[in-house]
Amino acid sequence: MSDLTPWLREWPWRPGNLDVRVVSGSDGRPLIQIRLELGLLQMEADGRPDGLGYRDAPSALAWFLTHPEVRLDGAAAQDLEAEMAQRRQRGVACASLQDWRRAHRDASENLQALDLVATRAEQVADRARLESWRVHELAMRARAEASMAVSMGRRDLARQSLEAGLSAVRQACVAGDAGQSPQIAMLMGLLDALTLKLPSSERAELERRLQAAVRAENFELAAILRDELRLLGGSP
Repeated sequence: MSDLTPWLREWPWRPGNLDVRVVSGSDGRPLIQIRLELGLLQMEADGRPDGLGYRDAPSALAWFLTHPEVRLDGAAAQDLEAEMAQRRQRGVACASLQDWRRAHRDASENLQALDLVATRAEQVADRARLESWRVHELAMRARAEASMAVSMGRRDLARQSLEAGLSAVRQACVAGDAGQSPQIAMLMGLLDALTLKLPSSERAELERRLQAAVRAENFELAAILRDELRLLGGSP
């Protein structure tokens, strides 16, 4: 085993920051690394994040999509869930890197996996447990679509993506939870930042909330607040 100390010293841990970078593998393929307090987390940028396949397919999702006759027992649902967790973590890292194409891909594939579970899982408990993931993935997909549209100068398409995402998230929320959904609040914040010219006092409040999120190590909220500030014009 090689000592990781030189790598850790080269990329020191910074409390309160989500440090993500892309490096090249030995064959030139892109890899995503996240600096953790006690080490590094490395993921494949493409394909299954852990670099492993599933049976004779590149992923569990791919295997079950090509075997429509197979029902999902409890073990199969757990296999899909573990893979979804990897994609979700990579999607958040890609959002931090502003790699919206990959963030959109991971959210879309997780939504495919959720549809598989909803229609083919044998256990009601598996369907109910995994369905709770849908709101996050719908919101991430809409956020990625809007960000890609803004980067192309298509604010009209960004607005359409956010509005469609809001509608989908509201439908996916349990009726009593919709008013408290952080995903709805996030998409509405992005939509307001896209369509309104906020006064300097409200921009300052967004910057204050961003600093508080970073101090609290709430990295996903910090990334969302940075998105809102970028849509207002200019990066914090």
